[in-house]
Amino acid sequence: MTDRDTGAPLPPTDPDEAITSVPATDQPSYDAAPPVAEPAPVADATKPDIGKRVIAYAIDWVVAMVLYAVLAPISGPLGSLVGAAYLLLRDGFDFEFMRGRSLGKRMMKLGVDLDGGAKMDLATSAKRNWPMALSMLPLGLFWLFLAPIAGVLVLYEAYLVFTSTDGRRWGDKLAGTKVVETAE
Repeated sequence: MTDRDTGAPLPPTDPDEAITSVPATDQPSYDAAPPVAEPAPVADATKPDIGKRVIAYAIDWVVAMVLYAVLAPISGPLGSLVGAAYLLLRDGFDFEFMRGRSLGKRMMKLGVDLDGGAKMDLATSAKRNWPMALSMLPLGLFWLFLAPIAGVLVLYEAYLVFTSTDGRRWGDKLAGTKVVETAE
């Protein structure tokens, strides 16, 4: 070897051994649109911790019961309506400290993701939580006939939380939502 030899092979000199071009299908097309990355899924397929969900619901139920207890001396039905209103709208309040989730979910580091990545609002919260809010109404004397219906709905919702592969209950399916674990 000489000091001019770089070690790289020289191109063939025989025309039969000439370099052939790469087929057109393997060459990049510069007139085509660049590839677009797929959007990330709203939530992963893992089921959020059931214990956290139960504790979050218990916290929300306590908040609803405090509202009921404060207003019940004035009017029992009013207390149950305000408590039910909290349970119905709890995920849609637009307060900075709640960030689109209930107080119980906030404390347990859970959140609610919407299919399509939309922001939680009061209407979606009502669509998602009406089966659970119904359970508060029988506390007012005029709503006593709702107790069996509310009890069956709450049991069905709890059954779905425990048995569905993604942890979605009936209200989640109606509203297109899913409970997920969050960092904060």
